[in-house]
Amino acid sequence: MSKISKKYKEEVLDKYGINIDSSDRLAKKIVNKYTTVDKEGYLNICWAGKCRRTAVWVDEDFLIDELNYNWKKLTNHKGLYDHFLDIMVDELGFDSDFSMIVFVNFVLPEIYDVYFKPLEPDYINESFRNHIDNEEKQKKYLEHIYNDLIKNTKWRDASFRDIDVYDGKCKSLQVGINWSTYPPSYSYIPVCLQIYLTDTWGLTYEEVEELFWGRYDKHVINMKLIRHQPYNLIESMDRNKNNTIKEQINISNEDREFMFRTYKEMGLDEEWAQYDFEELLKWLDTLPEKIILYRLLYIDDDNIINREELGDHYTQEKESLLHNHYTKGSIYGGHWGNPVLLTVEADKDQIDILNTLHNNILYPHEEEITLKNKGRGVNIIKVEEL
Repeated sequence: MSKISKKYKEEVLDKYGINIDSSDRLAKKIVNKYTTVDKEGYLNICWAGKCRRTAVWVDEDFLIDELNYNWKKLTNHKGLYDHFLDIMVDELGFDSDFSMIVFVNFVLPEIYDVYFKPLEPDYINESFRNHIDNEEKQKKYLEHIYNDLIKNTKWRDASFRDIDVYDGKCKSLQVGINWSTYPPSYSYIPVCLQIYLTDTWGLTYEEVEELFWGRYDKHVINMKLIRHQPYNLIESMDRNKNNTIKEQINISNEDREFMFRTYKEMGLDEEWAQYDFEELLKWLDTLPEKIILYRLLYIDDDNIINREELGDHYTQEKESLLHNHYTKGSIYGGHWGNPVLLTVEADKDQIDILNTLHNNILYPHEEEITLKNKGRGVNIIKVEEL
């Protein structure tokens, strides 16, 4: 159901000579006269001598699982509007514009207050319909949502490269991070998160911005920065001292000092730099001898690809690569030619270790693997037009 502006709502109410208070009273009368709950616990709407059962179940589980303590979620049950439209147009003589205004802004909150508010636990026992008028309640509500988000924001798997929310309902939250700023920042709010917060929790876009830009974005950025692992950081660093990574990947002292200067220029402390660098070495060390990689190319209309030199920069993360390019518009702007996705197989010894390390330090969100000799010698598996 489309959102109606406050100005339009006021104009419609003024047209009928009805103010906010009288609309509240009208909603109370409608809900009191035309609604009831049957023996199975379902909300019924009754008029003209007949009751129509709805899909709304007046139960604590429905309140938690379907409504999330939010009356706005009742708009998902569109059958409610059909029934009430019949009542307000046929029984009460209102036109459809006025009926929609009263239904969305007054009848639904009244249904919630009458049937679901008594089921709320004490910690959230408040009317969210009036939260804009109560700053303290709004803060508590956003705090509740923030804590729930934090609890359900997790690494997708043991690779610790993708951050998801609610078991994948929103994926790869780190994609929108701009690592070229200091400190790193989000370029945009992930669309899937916007939709989740507005649909599930009933937040306005302004409230989503307040929740996201204020705190939650920093939490996700910090998760990515420290490459959080489910064990103690210091203990992990101690164990790394005894492994054979340094022997398998030969990094000169000069190169190592260069990498650590890069960390320092980014404002990261020495302890963190030591830990992150060892984790990058471990990641490279554990890559398979044959590795599948992806790269985007932009070619002219003649569709000629230089198959001898496909380029340096690749990633293992196909989904993140495509999402990043589509959401930032780089496929349809900023590049000349037609976009194609390359899928290749490369040998592990084709990886340019130093450039791969340096690029992952500077731009960890890109999760890049850099190849030697402009990709010469890779095996092309697939070329897809986008």
